Amino acid sequence: MTTTSQTQQTSPETPIAVPIAAPAKPSLARIIQSIAQTRSSDQVAYCNDCFYAIADRMDAQWANLDVQIGGRSIQREFHGIDLDGCNIAMIADEVASKTRIDNTITSWLIEHAGQHFGFFSFPIHEQGESTNIGSITMVLQLPDPSTEESVKSSITQISDLLSQNFPAFGQHGNTADDSEEKKIDSVIKASNFTTLRELCYELTNAFCSKLECQQVSMGMVQRGRVKMLAVSGLDLITENSPAIIEIRQAMEECLDHGKRIVVQHARDENHVPADSFLLHRDWHNQSGGTAVCSIPLKQDGKTVAVFSLQRRLEDPFTHTNLAKTEETLESFVPAIELLKKADRNLRTHAKQSFHEQVIGTFTGKNLKKKTVGFCLLGMIAWFVLGWMPFRPTVPCSVQPAQMQHLVAPFDGTIANVHFVPGDEVKLGDVILEFDLKQLELEKISLQKQVQGKQIARDLAIVENKMVNAAVLDAELSLLNTRIEQVTRRLDMGVVKAEFDGIVFAGDLRAEIGQVVPTGKPLMKIAPSKNKLIRLEIPQNLAAHINKGDRGSFAPGSQPGKRISCRITQVTPSVSPVNGRSVLLAEAELDSTSAHVVGGIEGVARINTGWQPVWWITSRKLIDGLRMGFWL
Repeated sequence: MTTTSQTQQTSPETPIAVPIAAPAKPSLARIIQSIAQTRSSDQVAYCNDCFYAIADRMDAQWANLDVQIGGRSIQREFHGIDLDGCNIAMIADEVASKTRIDNTITSWLIEHAGQHFGFFSFPIHEQGESTNIGSITMVLQLPDPSTEESVKSSITQISDLLSQNFPAFGQHGNTADDSEEKKIDSVIKASNFTTLRELCYELTNAFCSKLECQQVSMGMVQRGRVKMLAVSGLDLITENSPAIIEIRQAMEECLDHGKRIVVQHARDENHVPADSFLLHRDWHNQSGGTAVCSIPLKQDGKTVAVFSLQRRLEDPFTHTNLAKTEETLESFVPAIELLKKADRNLRTHAKQSFHEQVIGTFTGKNLKKKTVGFCLLGMIAWFVLGWMPFRPTVPCSVQPAQMQHLVAPFDGTIANVHFVPGDEVKLGDVILEFDLKQLELEKISLQKQVQGKQIARDLAIVENKMVNAAVLDAELSLLNTRIEQVTRRLDMGVVKAEFDGIVFAGDLRAEIGQVVPTGKPLMKIAPSKNKLIRLEIPQNLAAHINKGDRGSFAPGSQPGKRISCRITQVTPSVSPVNGRSVLLAEAELDSTSAHVVGGIEGVARINTGWQPVWWITSRKLIDGLRMGFWL
């Protein structure tokens, strides 16, 4: 068996040595063998008796037994002297923990008040087993640090001797059976109580009378704290009273350390020696030096309640009565848990179940659960405290910034159509032509009449017929006016594009050769660029979308394409669109493509600023509640 050693400050000075009883002496071996014979059917009693025998023969200043047998946790302590100013429990816990983990003998040397002390911890094994079931930790006084190895050698022999004589596996005697019977009996007795508080009052009053205590208190563990449920002799517990606060603090100290704590003036070896725990010592001093004790009640290794006792100064606790008290209280743990669950209402049950699940997730050993738990916790924190951009989406459609509407300028026949809807046109391109032959002939005829009238007017002037000349001038003026009208119609008969764009509507190929009346709509031409989108803003978003807000437009023809846009106008009135009342708004597109043509529908996502995450996700629900219930 390998051993490990850790040493803290040593001194070359020779202290007063106290002889150490040799562990390998036949007398100790015979004692262990004798215990093995008498306790051959009870592993718990075997460990308990051997522990006290070893501590006594080794002249231990302090000793601790901590084993797990048959699903039960067995803890015992032995006190010789009190090393004032030395934190025995902390060092002993560290040494014992290393022993249980490494499965080896562990030692730790310290110098205190000019003397050398060694903390030695060795594992306990069942016969034929390599895995330890616990450990025994002792504090021994050493003549000098050089004796550490010889003590280790002796302790190795003791450890081997314990393992060789350990009762066979599964032989726990009648202790476990008796314990189970007591637990069943306690559950049956608990069925007579309607609440957990009634059971706690019954237990505290019963133990106060049986053990002749001055006071007995009981508290339940809730979320790492102790809640006082019962104090013997008191019908009403005042949580803020100094006495109750002092007892509760001592209980929580016991809860933190997870083991029995006793503070009293021990008079002989039958009395339990005092522990050095601050809060219990304060309780002991404030109560006039009375004997005080706190016992944790555990189920599956978890402390569920704390039982505290207080006795007179002249009547300290003994090993026997505390052992019996612990055994009796342990049998009531299932009943306490049963009543605790039965006493809960639905709200408390849900709250505790949720709390247990959360605590189990973050304190368990399942890495996947921890990861999921922390992720959920982060998401909840982000939901409650986080902010994000509020970008609502609204339906919209593409509208040209301007539109050229072509109508029939006069009653005429369509002669040629050069473009159809969808064709691109350039500025000055001829879109369509009317049949202008009749107008051209009329213009020629008028021009000839003008020439004849001019000749006649000139002759009248020569003949000094001024009246005739004036009449001819009036006729010439009328003919010129008619010529201008015909010329204007000839120009209007050739329709040209006023800007670069796309023929938006008007397929006139079927109307070639037909007469169209004046003012009939013929074609629509939309510009290639400078398109607008018309947004249909729902009423519940009207307060959040404003002029100047930017966003992006996704056309239905290209859902994956995003085109930046900026709102240029929001109408101040509501308009009906497709059976809905909406506010209309216009937005300029920063760029366009050939697929983004007038009339294309899509959606626009508008950046309205940052808002809390909880508000964004629950906005519709909040607005509905406010409208429905006037909140």
